[in-house]
Amino acid sequence: MFQSNGNQLCFPDPVRVLAVGAHPDDIEAGAGGLLILLSQEKAGIALCVLTDGAQGGCIETRRREARLAAHQLGAELVLGGLPDTRLRLRDAIGILETLIKRFKPDIILVHYPRDTHQDHRIVTAATLSVGREVSNLLFYEGPSTLGFTPMTSLEISTVMKQKLALIRLHQSQMDRTRIDTWAGVTAIYRGFQMNRSITYAEAFHPFREQLSLGPIKAHSHQTSLARDGDGWHELVESAVNLIDLGEPPLDRSSSLAADPLDATRPG
Repeated sequence: MFQSNGNQLCFPDPVRVLAVGAHPDDIEAGAGGLLILLSQEKAGIALCVLTDGAQGGCIETRRREARLAAHQLGAELVLGGLPDTRLRLRDAIGILETLIKRFKPDIILVHYPRDTHQDHRIVTAATLSVGREVSNLLFYEGPSTLGFTPMTSLEISTVMKQKLALIRLHQSQMDRTRIDTWAGVTAIYRGFQMNRSITYAEAFHPFREQLSLGPIKAHSHQTSLARDGDGWHELVESAVNLIDLGEPPLDRSSSLAADPLDATRPG
């Protein structure tokens, strides 16, 4: 059950969740634990991957890996096929607008607006544009996210190994990006932030929220921004203003472990 500032928030049951990402593996890395837990609760799940992922390797290989991950979640998969690193806002809006009208999600998950990758920024700007009528919209984080502020955290200790297995279905990316290492290290850090007794967690930053996931447990951080306050206007503006602006990537080399589970594996 998600809570925000101590208040329980609800949405219809069964829930329908749309997870949006620019590239194959973005969604699994940022929100794979939540999606596995939702799948176990028989939620309706759709994954929308807007680009073809060509800059990361063979397009057909990346499509096959995305299908494997979607199948594992019991999710519908929509492959936008738009050009990787050359995504245009109006093209992303067109695909998402059609999908949202058909799927009618209760929750949308998408990249955090501040990000060094232009495709991620455009996907978020498009999602905010066409998702105006969706009651719950949460941002997830990734390796190229800038200045992420966790507002709601979900313990994923029971499904962490499944999350890593889900990410590793994108086999073509393992040596290239070490995305599974990032996911493991980040989950340890977010778990520690949530509570020292929590081994692994995923963090989200709600743009809008009206959430209750039955037996799924979540934790809300004490810090908060008023939904209609200046902080939110600045965040939304950044999703648009950063589309054509590049920022230097963060140096994450000091935080990477050889194996993302080494920090907690006994012996």
